[in-house]
Amino acid sequence: MAGTPSTRNIVFNDDSYWALYNKLYDNPGDMSGKRIKIQGFVYRQKNFPLETILVARNLMWCCSADMAVIGLAATGAELSALASDTWVEVSGRLGVAELDLVGERRISKVPIIHIESVRRVDRTASMTIFPY
Repeated sequence: MAGTPSTRNIVFNDDSYWALYNKLYDNPGDMSGKRIKIQGFVYRQKNFPLETILVARNLMWCCSADMAVIGLAATGAELSALASDTWVEVSGRLGVAELDLVGERRISKVPIIHIESVRRVDRTASMTIFPY
């Protein structure tokens, strides 16, 4: 049925991370309503709303000098109890939000996870994503 979200989960892992990340940011609304599961560390942007974080990883193109934090925004009331850098697994539904991702007052439409569950996990995934 047209317009009905698929029940298939989007699951980020080390092998699929970069491709899925790009697909979601290139067309944030294309997967709205789909379920998603992702692991990463809690990263707080000072310009984000209070109950919004990035479920983050480090992106390294060449060497540690060019490393940057990337991730998916997630929102939910239970986030305030999580310290920055805590590894979590987040499950929820994708939506679209208008956020300033880099703190330069440039609002853009981005994918966001509306959290259904969040749990602390031991880091089992790679902290660093390589785009090749």
